[in-house]
Amino acid sequence: MCRALADRGPAILPEEDLFRIVATEHVKGGVVSTGAFNYRDCFSVEIVSRSGGPADSLSRVPGACAVIRFNCGCAREIGELDTRDERDDTHPENLAHAHVYTNGGSARRKTLARAFVTQCRPEIVLNDCPSS
Repeated sequence: MCRALADRGPAILPEEDLFRIVATEHVKGGVVSTGAFNYRDCFSVEIVSRSGGPADSLSRVPGACAVIRFNCGCAREIGELDTRDERDDTHPENLAHAHVYTNGGSARRKTLARAFVTQCRPEIVLNDCPSS
């Protein structure tokens, strides 16, 4: 769950890579959709160095079918995409969980998502989605 600015966890180091677990609508023809990163307030990720790997991360999200990998520092350089180390209330044992905060209005989030996909080139590392 997204937190107020004053309640956010510590920033994740820029050299860390992150996993984003997504559903079919965010993977089209083997390409990552900007919709995977265009969320109000924040979206969940897992810190790769603390995860059990892409299959383990995927197993925690019912209905998801793909794992996308990207660099935290690249996302932060886009501006207004801030990754914070925060536990998930539904899986408190998952020490890899974090949030990426999308600090901007609705129109700004769409612009950030497009810039992020273009500049950071998130990679699909596990794709069990049905063919589209």
